[in-house]
Amino acid sequence: MFPREDWERGLSWEEYRHDKIRKNVEAFEADFASPAYRPAERDVLRTLPALKVVAVAEDWCPDVYHTLGTWARLIEDLAGWELRVFARDENPNVMKRYLWLREKKRIPVYAFHDEDLRPVVWWSGRGAAAQKAVDEILRGRTHAEAGEAEKSALREVFDRRYRDEFRRSNFLEIFGVLAGVFHGPLE
Repeated sequence: MFPREDWERGLSWEEYRHDKIRKNVEAFEADFASPAYRPAERDVLRTLPALKVVAVAEDWCPDVYHTLGTWARLIEDLAGWELRVFARDENPNVMKRYLWLREKKRIPVYAFHDEDLRPVVWWSGRGAAAQKAVDEILRGRTHAEAGEAEKSALREVFDRRYRDEFRRSNFLEIFGVLAGVFHGPLE
């Protein structure tokens, strides 16, 4: 169970937007204004039970600023669904629940819970298509080990390509996870 007191401490999208976002404001706003989901996908999600969504985020992370607005906008259109956003570094007790491979603090986290805050499913990190593009550039090295040419290519991935293709594929990946949990193709 996700503790009710932690849930209550989480920020709404509007609170997070106004109180926590200092970096990449334009990217957050663009994602919210033009979300990555399609009306048909929203309509399918409306058939699911209302879910409480925990998002763990930081405003410096491209995987967050290109996706959180989509989920915030979508949840506004889903009756009974609720979103709470937690800044990763300010909420280690929340992040600890969603460590990837039990040790890595991958963000964003999108964790879906039922009305009693029992966990249903969670997803974290970067979508597979974006990760593949990053891996092809880094070829086993860390960002710190990359040269200027690689860092320039990474900026292209995190700016244009994320905006144009990866935020959509990221959404579809999470949509597919929800489909698996609710036993059927969500199409």
